[in-house]
Amino acid sequence: MVAVLALAQTSCSSDDRVFDDSSANRMENALNEYKELLVSAENGWCLEMFPGEAQEYVGVSIYLKFDKDGKVTATSDFPKIDGFDCGDLFESRYELIKQQGPLLSFVTYNPFIHAWSEPSNSDVDGYESDYEFVVTKASASEFELKGRKRNVTLRMYALDKSVDWKKSCEERYAMREKCDSLKTIALYSGSKKLGSGRITGTYFSVSGENGVYKASFLTTETGIKFYAPINIDGNFVSEFTYDGMAKELKAVGADVKIVFERPADYISLETYLNGNWTFSYQNSKKKVAEKVSFVLNQDGTLSMKGDSYPLVFEYDKDTGMLSLTTQYLGMYSKLYYMYLIGTDGYYIYPGDRVGMESRTVLLDEKQQTLRFVSNGVSDITYLFVYVYEKENKAGGLGYVNYYKDMTLTLTK
Repeated sequence: MVAVLALAQTSCSSDDRVFDDSSANRMENALNEYKELLVSAENGWCLEMFPGEAQEYVGVSIYLKFDKDGKVTATSDFPKIDGFDCGDLFESRYELIKQQGPLLSFVTYNPFIHAWSEPSNSDVDGYESDYEFVVTKASASEFELKGRKRNVTLRMYALDKSVDWKKSCEERYAMREKCDSLKTIALYSGSKKLGSGRITGTYFSVSGENGVYKASFLTTETGIKFYAPINIDGNFVSEFTYDGMAKELKAVGADVKIVFERPADYISLETYLNGNWTFSYQNSKKKVAEKVSFVLNQDGTLSMKGDSYPLVFEYDKDTGMLSLTTQYLGMYSKLYYMYLIGTDGYYIYPGDRVGMESRTVLLDEKQQTLRFVSNGVSDITYLFVYVYEKENKAGGLGYVNYYKDMTLTLTK
């Protein structure tokens, strides 16, 4: 009996080794096959990146070219990432690794990839994305990847040989600007208006009697694309094509469109120049409310005159709203250069287009109050008056004041 039992144990142990070896071989074969597929795409791949566990951030197209020695070259259609513009190239390393499943890992830093997964001082989760992905499906034309940490499933498809990376990225970025230029919009299903809202270069949001339609998107050369279809009045829509003549976005496969709509709270240029305005804000010492006036400059901007620094606002003739972006304010103590710079309370963002834009928060017969919020270029919450040693925003010395909780009130 003892001998039989020992024989049974030996047999079982042998079977386990055979199974383990077979499993390891299958995994190794799968990794080799996936690497061959990655390398085989002559013009590389496009990873449709939707950061955020609920895809609440901007959608981005990341172009990737893998070689057999572990090098990956990347770019994207999103500008100003660690100083790299859309279409710029950056090389780093990748590996296919044995984990619980085959794992595609970008093992050395690449700004076009890791910018979406890096934490910041203001947010430990950053944009809630991944730089390691489990391969769940693969072919010569398409990969399905699932983020190792966030479990978000993403699509990566082989680019056509005719695609010029830089030109394609620039066209996709230009589409962001076209969407952003629409700003205030209405959503239609056929001739039925479903609601009004806003669109930026990253998301659209419309509210109506039947609820809220909201989604982030990535841009294509011809329009926009959602992470997944959304139900718009019974139509499941995932992609829109931009009509340049009509300046509207038309759904692919459905009679649904996004069109520009002048807002009900529209403020004319004449109202800014002749209205009775109060500028309120919190600075480094106290809350301030001062009477101000606006002067039209030759370039179409508006200079605000009051007790504060001479701030210059951009006026949007389509929406009637104002924006306040990075700008030079003058000299400090006749030695240093002062700039208006956006901040999230931890980092400063000195890029030229970073800033805040107005939104109506109160509209009645007596007054209209505008509140300033981030314009979406960076997630800023207020503006520093920041001092630099040099005119080109070099040698930062710190802030000497700030503007927080800014509002403009028009008394009618």
